[in-house]
Amino acid sequence: MIKNAIRSTRREALEFLVEAPEAVQLSRSYDAPLLQRDLASVGGDSFLPQRATRSGRLAETDIHWRVLPLRSPGGDPTRTDVGFLGTEEHKDTVWLGRMPYVAGIIRAMPWTVRSARLMSLQPGAFVKKHRDTPYGFSVGWVRLHIPIVTNEGAYIIVDGVRHHWKPGSLWYGDFSRFHSVHNFGDIWRVHLVMDCNINDALLSAFPSDVVASLDRNDLLMEKAPAPLARAPQDVTRGSVCLPRAFLEGSYADSFDAGGGRGVQGQFEIDEAQVVLSLEDGRAFRLIHIGDQEFRLAGWTAERTLKIDTIGECLVLRFRLWSGTRYVEAIRPVQA
Repeated sequence: MIKNAIRSTRREALEFLVEAPEAVQLSRSYDAPLLQRDLASVGGDSFLPQRATRSGRLAETDIHWRVLPLRSPGGDPTRTDVGFLGTEEHKDTVWLGRMPYVAGIIRAMPWTVRSARLMSLQPGAFVKKHRDTPYGFSVGWVRLHIPIVTNEGAYIIVDGVRHHWKPGSLWYGDFSRFHSVHNFGDIWRVHLVMDCNINDALLSAFPSDVVASLDRNDLLMEKAPAPLARAPQDVTRGSVCLPRAFLEGSYADSFDAGGGRGVQGQFEIDEAQVVLSLEDGRAFRLIHIGDQEFRLAGWTAERTLKIDTIGECLVLRFRLWSGTRYVEAIRPVQA
């Protein structure tokens, strides 16, 4: 009998912080008047309250953001969150179709733009200091900003450093560090905010000294979907107790913190897709990335599921990644 197991590729807890500046201006820039023309075409009344994804469920927030989703899970024009593990990949919304210049910017980027939103902060509002997790180079995605409308009283503080970004510029910010956003001007502050998967083309947009300072082992590069020729191990259906941290954890050492608690689920494989469904009603589509390993739709390969065998027992290896390193929890599959 295979017992539940947890192991790491190294003894110490995996870290998510990559030694890079708190914010970096990238090599591309855009036409501010054209950005503002596109913004005027959709109108401020179209923006919706910000919602966040917590443990796979949407929740209202008490912050002052107003959001217009341009790329969202399934192309849903009401999803103002960035998305999470689920059944849908990100797609263009109807709003992006009404913004030809912005759409051209996103489509011309030689990296995957998972989520794209217009984020607006009203005059006199601020967003208190917080961190975004899981986020950053080590978990496979970074957040880029293109300011569209701003003012001298609108600024962001990242890791204690104050920044005011000009319309049309392209910026990376390390939002895994503590940051806050302020608008003490008299007009709305609107940025195009994009969550982007990491590949070599994206890294080439950074200054060369920043790229040179990065350890390649600390980067989780995008992994393209791979054909799944047959049902792995010729098993088409099975039940398993998932580690709760795989669905809800933010850090790669959280399997240990999660103890023995788990969530009962089933996975099913057919020629078209692989689906993981839980007894609480949640469902996830699995995207094959090679060697019988899968990421979950709507997310990066920051967490993966690998189908394997130990002796004659079929097991699932649930992995949380930090760059090229991971911790995993091994769970036996019941037919």
